[in-house]
Order: sequence, then C-alpha cells, then structure tokens
Amino acid sequence: MKKEKNISDVVKSYRNAYYFEDIDKMNKLESKAQLTKDEQQQLLNIKKALRTELQRLLLQFKMNSGLDSADKDSLCKRIASLSKQAGPALIDWVQPDIDRTVWTWDYKGETDDALHSNHKKKIYDELHKALDKFGYKNYDKWITGARILGSLASYQYNSESDLDSHFFVDIDKCKKDAKYKDEELDEIKVVKDLDDVIRYLNREAKPALENTRHDIEYYFEIYKDNKKHWIKQAVVSPDHGEYDLDADKWLKDPPPIRYDFNVETMFPGMVFGINKVVEEFDATVGEIRRDAIAIKRLQETVKNWQKQKNLGGVAVGDVNYDDRINYFQDKLNIKLNEINEDSAKLTTLAEQFKALKDEEKKMSSKFGFGELTFKYLQRYGFYYFVSTLNEIKLEYGKIPLNQMDRVLNILSNPRQRH
Repeated sequence: MKKEKNISDVVKSYRNAYYFEDIDKMNKLESKAQLTKDEQQQLLNIKKALRTELQRLLLQFKMNSGLDSADKDSLCKRIASLSKQAGPALIDWVQPDIDRTVWTWDYKGETDDALHSNHKKKIYDELHKALDKFGYKNYDKWITGARILGSLASYQYNSESDLDSHFFVDIDKCKKDAKYKDEELDEIKVVKDLDDVIRYLNREAKPALENTRHDIEYYFEIYKDNKKHWIKQAVVSPDHGEYDLDADKWLKDPPPIRYDFNVETMFPGMVFGINKVVEEFDATVGEIRRDAIAIKRLQETVKNWQKQKNLGGVAVGDVNYDDRINYFQDKLNIKLNEINEDSAKLTTLAEQFKALKDEEKKMSSKFGFGELTFKYLQRYGFYYFVSTLNEIKLEYGKIPLNQMDRVLNILSNPRQRH
C-alpha cells in the first residue's frame, strides 16, 4: 500500500472507496418507511462487508500507514465512528414495541410514554437505602440528574434485560458530603467509595422492578468543573433512546429498527469463536450438574449405610460398615472437590470476558469479541450461575455439601444476572 503523508491525502484516496458508498446506500435503505425482504438482506450484506473492511483499514492505518501519531489517531477515530454504523451491539431480537411492563402507554396518544411511577420510586428508594448504608448524608446535593439508557430504552430487549439507571455525580460537591467530614480527599478515594456503592447495589442488593424479571442496574456518571471534565461517562447507543428520569421525559425517543438484526449473519467469525467459549461453559456446567446429582445419591447411600450400622444389622457378605461408609464418603468428597474446581474455572473464564468487555468499552469498541461473548453468556444464564456460586463460596469459603440443593436449583432456573 502506498504510504500517505497526511489525513487529507488518505481521505482523498479512499473518498470513492466502496465503504463510503455503502454507507450512503445503507442510509438510503434505512430511511425508507418499509424494506422488502431483498432489501433487508442487501442491508445485512452491506453492513457485514462494511464492518470487515473498516476493521482491516483501522488495523492497517494503525500499524503501517506512515502517518504521524496525531493524524493516525484522528483517522482511527474517524474509521471507528463509521464502524459504529454497521449495526447494533445487542444480540436480542427486535420487538414490535418497547416493554410495556416498564413504560406506560396512552392509547389515545395524548401523553408521551413514561416510566411507570412505581418503578421510578423503586429505583430511587433502593439507591437512597444504599447511600444511607454507606454513610452518605447530603446526596441530594451532589446527585444532579438521572437517565435511563440501554436495551429497555430500545426495541431490542427481552423479559430479563436489566434497566440501566445512570445517575450524574458532581464529584466536587460529593467530596463535601458530611460522610467525609473534614477529611483531605483525592478523587481516587471518592470514586472508589462510589464504586463500592454500585458494587453493593448490583451484586448484593440486586433490586428488580416490581412484577417483572428486570433487574435494576445502577451506574454513576461522574464529572467535575461543571461537566467540563468527565471521570466516568456513558455513551448513548445510536440504537437506543435516552430517558430523563427526573423530568419523566424522553430526551431521545427509541429509534425504530426496520430490519431483523442477526448477529450470526453480521459477525460469523466472532460467533464461531463465541460458540467455542459457550461450549466450554456448557461442558463445565454439565460436569457440575452431574457431580451435584452424584453427591445427592452418595449422601443417600452413606446415610443408609450409617442407619443400618446404627441398627446393628448385618450387611450382605459381612462387609465392614465403617469401610463401606468411608468408601462412599471418599467418593463424595472427590465429587465435591471437582465441583469447587469447576466453579473456580467458570469464575476465571467469566472474569476474563467481563474484563475484556470493560477494556473494549474504554477503547470505545462497540462490537468487540468480549462484548458479544459477555452478552451471549449473560443471555443463557451463565453469569447468573457463576455469581450465585460465588455468593455461596463467599458465605462458606467453598461450596459445601449442604448447598447441593441450592446448586441444582440454580442450574434449573437460569437467569441473566451478571
């Protein structure tokens, strides 16, 4: 490839390239009120090709373009922003309406859709209880706003999607909260304390919207200097709406999606890799299930031998009771150790992909392998399973025998909690 000397030369060289033309075609297709089946397929093919080409160009420009670092970073951001048009990040299928268990509906069309009032109260009540628990006193002064983002502010969700509730925090005012009294504080300390609140809400309290299977997921978006500088800030997906929780109004309506997003068609390479990860989770979870069932049966067997020994009966073949009890108990302990080892393996895998997802978000990568893998594992209940096993280990140090019924119950009732 010919090395270009500056941004304008590079852009000029690729001005007539197919991916710019395809973006125009894609926008024209999406602007139509309805798409034919052929047009829908054409749109998917365009986006697939667009994504592949943009990834190649991004890597090529980063590594081999010969641009100076400033121009290279600027161009990479431009290509990355174009790649975000290649389709939504969610793996949920498109629904005909937003979720009416979450949002009101006025059949007369006289009022806008709004969050059900009991849900709004629940969101604030749970947040205030958590802040009280962690010793905050004046949070009404430094929580300056709130908004709803994510899949439930869109047409792509399912019955167990989280409600992403974001609260704006003025860190300058937060440092003056009575919790800290006259302490000398730095931002790192305050942000860590706020992270502890979020961790408690999302991992321990785990509140849900009433009469739904939607967990409330909390986030703090932290700024200073009157929002001139952001420490943490969420990005609104082009496929999602944005709802002002304080004012009860949409800042951005959920955009209608006029095509069926199929992640298997869009990213076949990624999905192949993800399926390999899911297969490993499936196999390990299956081993845990089989071991848990075996433990239940072994417990019954040990109990029966112990009962017969206590009655003073004679075993067939005059077998020593203690030897038999110890034999089955050893088998039971082996199975229990295998469950704890497999649980640790699942935890490591889950943490790796969650960390990869978080790292991708820091780099503004919307369609990364970590993000999609995380969503697949979340959809099929793996993160809920792993987090619940970890709760048992946190309580007992490891998974004990008396928790086998709980383990089997988790396996038979998967949820999306992560």
